Amino acid sequence: MNKREFLETLKEALSEEMPASLVRENVQYYSQYIDGEVEKGCTEKEAVEKLGAPRLIAKTLLEAFETTGQTYGSDGNQTTRAARKICAAL
Repeated sequence: MNKREFLETLKEALSEEMPASLVRENVQYYSQYIDGEVEKGCTEKEAVEKLGAPRLIAKTLLEAFETTGQTYGSDGNQTTRAARKICAAL
Protein backbone atom coordinates (compact mmCIF):
# COMPACT_ATOMS: atom_id res chain seq x y z
CA MET A 1 0.00 0.00 0.00
CA ASN A 2 1.34 3.45 -0.83
CA LYS A 3 0.77 6.74 0.98
CA ARG A 4 -2.17 7.82 -1.19
CA GLU A 5 -3.98 4.50 -0.69
CA PHE A 6 -3.30 4.55 3.04
CA LEU A 7 -4.62 8.09 3.45
CA GLU A 8 -7.69 7.45 1.29
CA THR A 9 -8.58 4.35 3.32
CA LEU A 10 -8.04 6.23 6.58
CA LYS A 11 -10.15 9.16 5.38
CA GLU A 12 -12.94 6.87 4.24
CA ALA A 13 -13.03 5.01 7.54
CA LEU A 14 -12.93 8.18 9.66
CA SER A 15 -15.54 10.00 7.56
CA GLU A 16 -18.22 7.56 8.64
CA GLU A 17 -18.38 8.89 12.21
CA MET A 18 -16.13 11.92 12.65
CA PRO A 19 -16.61 15.57 11.69
CA ALA A 20 -14.89 16.55 8.44
CA SER A 21 -12.54 19.01 10.16
CA LEU A 22 -11.18 16.29 12.44
CA VAL A 23 -10.88 13.86 9.54
CA ARG A 24 -8.75 16.44 7.71
CA GLU A 25 -6.57 17.00 10.79
CA ASN A 26 -5.91 13.32 11.24
CA VAL A 27 -5.26 12.66 7.56
CA GLN A 28 -2.85 15.61 7.53
CA TYR A 29 -1.11 14.28 10.64
CA TYR A 30 -0.53 10.86 9.07
CA SER A 31 0.52 12.41 5.78
CA GLN A 32 3.16 14.45 7.60
CA TYR A 33 4.22 11.42 9.63
CA ILE A 34 4.80 9.39 6.46
CA ASP A 35 6.68 12.29 4.87
CA GLY A 36 8.87 12.52 7.96
CA GLU A 37 9.70 8.83 7.84
CA VAL A 38 10.61 9.15 4.15
CA GLU A 39 12.91 12.07 5.01
CA LYS A 40 14.62 9.81 7.57
CA GLY A 41 15.37 7.28 4.83
CA CYS A 42 12.40 4.92 4.76
CA THR A 43 10.61 4.23 1.55
CA GLU A 44 7.00 5.34 1.40
CA LYS A 45 5.92 1.71 1.53
CA GLU A 46 8.07 1.04 4.62
CA ALA A 47 6.63 4.10 6.38
CA VAL A 48 3.09 2.95 5.65
CA GLU A 49 3.87 -0.59 6.77
CA LYS A 50 5.20 0.75 10.08
CA LEU A 51 1.83 2.34 10.75
CA GLY A 52 -0.16 -0.79 10.06
CA ALA A 53 -3.73 -1.09 8.84
CA PRO A 54 -5.43 2.27 8.29
CA ARG A 55 -8.84 0.85 9.25
CA LEU A 56 -7.44 -0.31 12.61
CA ILE A 57 -5.93 3.14 13.17
CA ALA A 58 -9.28 4.70 12.26
CA LYS A 59 -11.04 2.42 14.75
CA THR A 60 -8.65 3.54 17.50
CA LEU A 61 -9.07 7.20 16.59
CA LEU A 62 -12.86 6.88 16.46
CA GLU A 63 -12.89 5.22 19.87
CA ALA A 64 -10.86 8.12 21.26
CA PHE A 65 -13.22 10.60 19.62
CA GLU A 66 -16.33 8.83 20.92
CA THR A 67 -14.89 8.55 24.41
CA THR A 68 -14.02 12.24 24.68
CA GLY A 69 -16.69 13.70 22.44
CA GLN A 70 -14.25 16.49 21.69
CA THR A 71 -14.64 18.59 18.59
CA TYR A 72 -12.33 21.51 19.36
CA GLY A 73 -9.29 22.79 17.44
CA SER A 74 -6.10 21.02 16.55
CA ASP A 75 -3.95 22.38 19.40
CA GLY A 76 -5.97 20.50 22.01
CA ASN A 77 -7.68 17.93 19.87
CA GLN A 78 -8.05 14.62 21.70
CA THR A 79 -8.23 12.69 18.45
CA THR A 80 -4.95 14.15 17.21
CA ARG A 81 -3.38 13.26 20.55
CA ALA A 82 -4.52 9.69 19.99
CA ALA A 83 -2.85 9.76 16.57
CA ARG A 84 0.41 10.92 18.15
CA LYS A 85 0.24 8.12 20.72
CA ILE A 86 -0.23 5.55 17.95
CA CYS A 87 2.81 6.85 16.09
CA ALA A 88 4.90 7.16 19.25
CA ALA A 89 4.34 3.49 19.94
CA LEU A 90 6.05 2.52 16.68
